[in-house]
Amino acid sequence: MPLRSPSPARPGPRARALRRAAPLTATPLTPASPAATLPAALRVATLRVTTLLVAALLVAALLAPAVAARAQDARDEGGTLRVAGDDAGVRVTLGGYVQADGRWANLAPTAGDGVLLRRARLVLEVTTPEGWQLRLQPDFGRGRALLQDGFVAWRRAPAGDPEATAGAATPGGERPIAYELVARLGRFRPAFGVERTQSSATLLFPERSLVNSFMPSRLGGVQVALTRPHLELSAGVFRAAAADVAIDTDGDPDGIPLGGRDAAARVVLRPLGGDPAHPARVELHLGVMAGHERGVEESPGLERFLTPGQRPALAYRSGETPQTIVLADGGRERLALGVQAVAGPVHALVEGVRLTHRVRLDRERAGLAHLAWAARAGWLLRGRRGADFDVRPRPGAATERGAAAGAVRGVELGVRAAGVRFDPAAAPFATSASARALASGGLALALVPRVGTRIAASWDVTRRARGWDAPDGTPGRGGRVEHALGVRVQQGF
Repeated sequence: MPLRSPSPARPGPRARALRRAAPLTATPLTPASPAATLPAALRVATLRVTTLLVAALLVAALLAPAVAARAQDARDEGGTLRVAGDDAGVRVTLGGYVQADGRWANLAPTAGDGVLLRRARLVLEVTTPEGWQLRLQPDFGRGRALLQDGFVAWRRAPAGDPEATAGAATPGGERPIAYELVARLGRFRPAFGVERTQSSATLLFPERSLVNSFMPSRLGGVQVALTRPHLELSAGVFRAAAADVAIDTDGDPDGIPLGGRDAAARVVLRPLGGDPAHPARVELHLGVMAGHERGVEESPGLERFLTPGQRPALAYRSGETPQTIVLADGGRERLALGVQAVAGPVHALVEGVRLTHRVRLDRERAGLAHLAWAARAGWLLRGRRGADFDVRPRPGAATERGAAAGAVRGVELGVRAAGVRFDPAAAPFATSASARALASGGLALALVPRVGTRIAASWDVTRRARGWDAPDGTPGRGGRVEHALGVRVQQGF
């Protein structure tokens, strides 16, 4: 059944749930916001002014002298500017970054095409000598104000250098510690997957791979993690309230309201990670996540699966009556396997995930199992890698202005491939615009002239297998090839 745009007279969770499949139609929908009701000329002028302001901010940041700050952790978007402290050791830091994206694809346009302010995040942290930490991370990208992270944490580690991190020492100078125990309570990103746990500020490709749609978004819950040089264990329980409209733009930029409960556990093995003199690093990841999701008409509780060009690859039917809306119907499990390694200038990452969940449409029910895999390799042409695989400029001699003289900028060239196979049993529940399978490949180039600054460009080609015919006889779409070009200019502080 072809999708229809939700009526403006029906706002709220129901409209949001229907709007998630809107890019599958011939007429793109813009995000619901006050700007959407303005005259077209005023909207265009507002967009141009916003773009100019973002460009001016980025240029000013690029021309400004570098700030002496600790390197940003690729998996933990911490503050970099110390704004307060006292003799007792309490420290308040402020950090953040701005990302201006350009995205163009050859298929039906969506509201996210063109130039947009993808992310504009502030990171406020308060830490104490006793190991307590408070973090707030609001995001003002895409014309919305959201709280991405908001949690309290407690960290336990042996006395010593507070800047040392558990794990392997690297040529960059990071030193390992014996262990680190961290407990978190609040809203944050669960420890699950490989690329999904990497900060968006350190990505080689502007958009994550096809596997990202299978990973959990930020959720509210509690998590405990133990990290040692050779081993990392984490476990947590999480809950997402459908009434909470908090959106994680690291996953689906449009956001899907979900409910239900999940429990997650992950094991990371580092067979070479404990040897500071070893030139290579290897990580083996195994993650399991199981929970329960039961959707209702206002909140179906089913994710979208997106292509690198942020087009829906599989969307479930969502009509105007309860009998034509596909809902989550019980169990949901994820199993993820991954490995990443560094050998000299090469960083390779391979991961796969299996997602199973139950769905229903009126009285028809089914258990679906979808599979996805992704492989990525990056060649570091210049610069160095940090302890968490992120690219950094190689430091030079200090100057009177605090910048680095003769610093070598970081340059990385990347290639990737990915594939997705959707369960054939999804035919009665999917729209005719959905694909049966995806095969994708891409190239990327990233430039890191200084810490906090990143310029990246990518080109992805994705083949969409022909979809299923709709119950009303509408033939499934297929045989299409998506070409997506992405550009990102990022400045952090």
